[in-house]
Amino acid sequence: MSMASPVLHRLILLSVSLSVAIAAADASAVPVEYLYPTLNLTYIHSIDTDGVFLRSPSANFSAAIYNAAGAGQSSDDSQSRFFFSVLHTASRTPVWTATATGSTMFNSIVLSVAPTGLALYDPSAAKPDDPAWSTPRLREPVVALRLLDTGELALIDSRNTTLWSSFDRPTDTLLPGQPLLLGSPLTSSASDRDLSPGAYRLVLTPNDALLQWATNASTAFLTYWSMSSDPAALQDSNQAVAAMAVNSSGLYLFAANGRDTVYRLLFPSPPASKSESRILKLYPSGSLRAVALTAAATVSTIWAAPANDCDLPLPCPSLSLCTSDANGSTCTCPEAFSTYSNGGCEPADGSALPSIADTCAKQEATTRYNYVSLGAGIGYLSTKFAVADTSGDELPACRDLCSANCSCLGFFYKNTSGSCFLLHNRIGSVFRAGADVAVGFIKTLPLPQQQQRGSKGGAGRSTSRRAPAAAGSSCRRCCRRPPPRPTARASTRTCSSRACRPGSRTPTWTLRRTASSGRSAPAGSAPCSAASSPTGAPWR
Repeated sequence: MSMASPVLHRLILLSVSLSVAIAAADASAVPVEYLYPTLNLTYIHSIDTDGVFLRSPSANFSAAIYNAAGAGQSSDDSQSRFFFSVLHTASRTPVWTATATGSTMFNSIVLSVAPTGLALYDPSAAKPDDPAWSTPRLREPVVALRLLDTGELALIDSRNTTLWSSFDRPTDTLLPGQPLLLGSPLTSSASDRDLSPGAYRLVLTPNDALLQWATNASTAFLTYWSMSSDPAALQDSNQAVAAMAVNSSGLYLFAANGRDTVYRLLFPSPPASKSESRILKLYPSGSLRAVALTAAATVSTIWAAPANDCDLPLPCPSLSLCTSDANGSTCTCPEAFSTYSNGGCEPADGSALPSIADTCAKQEATTRYNYVSLGAGIGYLSTKFAVADTSGDELPACRDLCSANCSCLGFFYKNTSGSCFLLHNRIGSVFRAGADVAVGFIKTLPLPQQQQRGSKGGAGRSTSRRAPAAAGSSCRRCCRRPPPRPTARASTRTCSSRACRPGSRTPTWTLRRTASSGRSAPAGSAPCSAASSPTGAPWR
């Protein structure tokens, strides 16, 4: 045994040395700048290099079959998701991804580099010869796939002419030297682990650059930030916007001549070093950020829009109230709402929020909707940038307009102008705002007993008595639950009621029943009766 131990020790050292040498050889074997057809690649072919199959000349960027689930996971992990991407090498940050239906790569999907271009195939698909994603038809045969130090991935022909470029088809990132053209938006990924297209986009218009949220299958968009309205933006001319660019100093909107700036937005600090590169990235949360790329693995944020997280569409669950504080933001429910199991908010009176799929498929002429007020001082992003659906009408007209539209989930109404903003398809979170903003009302389905009573009324009308009035008007809604029955001892119950006290943000009626009188009354007032209730109607 004493003779065998040194031999075994030498064998172990030799094995380790060989493993290190092989790993180094594999890393150095990754092609630099050019890759020549014809090749068929999967993650397994590049597993020793973490999916990388091509590097730029200075190795700043890499082309890879990228495991978005994170480094270190095995290729057969059920949570692994593979994409064809260009990465910033040090931080493994994706700066371009082949995104289309079926572009997610698993072990059985093949990336083809051919004279006809690039394509992703799934051998297990019903039609394995049909690509899940491909470059468009090219005018000349491809001679090489090229990756530059700028991060640009290109297909070139025999005359070194670019046939196709990733710079012309951006995904969620804008790199220095890459123009973002009118009609070619940046689109966020669905999540950090799913690089398929998400719900947010940065789009150029002839007058501005806008951040928008897709509220319905990418066909209806709600604006939540514009470059022209950012306090740091400066307007240099009135020319039409044709392109956007980013560099180390800031963001720029250019006119069609490529020289004149229409708007410029300077970053708050200069680069820390000459090697620092700044890119613009639209994150899955909808936040647009300028981030610094260096030789380090970390990525730091230089600038972000919107500046306040509560101005994003969904910093909190739907209908939750986002409040900014020193540590970021907190999420709570508005006072007329309560928290339910998945963290969102629902009406505190137990009524249900309508589903668009159900209401638009099954809407009947006798459907009668109720509305719950969000209360004064609560705003929503649609009132910042959207044009009002109607103006100059009274609140009931706005309410009826929403009730007649199956895709409407609520509305905001501004008393001073009579402006009506309908909330279609999906509602984000809300935020604290000034007292002069529009007041929001959320559509709800009546409780079963209310629906049964309401069916005797006129067809097609909403239940107006449940619709809360705007702040400052008379009360249209009060405590609906029956008062407690007489007991041997006094008992109290509190019920929040929006706008029951004109001008009050948090009106509350406290019902107190005593054993001696056997009656319910608002605290400090006469017994609760038809004459003394806030609406003049009997307590329910």
